[in-house]
Amino acid sequence: MTSTNLTDKDVVILSFFFKNGNKPTHATGIAKSGKISKRWSGNRCEYLESVGILSHMMIKPPRQKRETEYYFIMDTITALSGVMFTLNHRHDARKEFMKSAYYHNCIPKLAHWFNETVSAYETLNDAGLEAIEQMSTQNLRDYGVESGMELCTKLMTDREFKDTYDFKRHILAAMDIFNNPDFNETGRLALNNDELNILESSLKHNWLALKYVVSFLLADPQMQRQMYVNMIEDSKNVLTLTDGDWIRFFNQLDQLNFNYGFLFD
Repeated sequence: MTSTNLTDKDVVILSFFFKNGNKPTHATGIAKSGKISKRWSGNRCEYLESVGILSHMMIKPPRQKRETEYYFIMDTITALSGVMFTLNHRHDARKEFMKSAYYHNCIPKLAHWFNETVSAYETLNDAGLEAIEQMSTQNLRDYGVESGMELCTKLMTDREFKDTYDFKRHILAAMDIFNNPDFNETGRLALNNDELNILESSLKHNWLALKYVVSFLLADPQMQRQMYVNMIEDSKNVLTLTDGDWIRFFNQLDQLNFNYGFLFD
């Protein structure tokens, strides 16, 4: 979904829920805000539900005999992405969204979803990384790569490439470090508690961090691997970070957001 799918009337409805704490509300109640007619409120709520942004529960209003639809914004990645893309160039509504109880209630879920996703990627331990960094150019070319970084990246993100070679036997033989039997043990990129706290803190106010996380979660596995590869390369070449240092990565996004956020609008 992109911002072109939704209209200004949809933004009026979303802003209503940002301001009322995402309390389930009938279309008539939304219309009482004075910014949208009852007919358009009902029509657009139905549309927003059809694209996965709103949902509803059946509630019997006071002094009425029948239950009717009371709408609210869903706390799913589909809903969040739809809202995010829609508000990217709508600054006032975006500020309302970032401050809303709805979004702040979603932040722990976003961090959890992101952590679950990155935890699926393997990384070499320090001994393995050091051994690869010491490999000669010819050793690297034996694997079809030109640099230790390229080999590390392939090992961490390309299962098929990793399974093609007996890396432990070949690299240990090349480096003459048979005394390091745990060379190819792998770890996980799961965020620790400090990193999760930093991520949640960034998400509270950092539009770039939100866009990165949502884009990562929506990407197909191949694109996720590429995003992860880009993060590693930026860590080494630009941000001077260590592998998987998510605290510094999101702190850097915070700094970019503060200094250059206007460039990403």
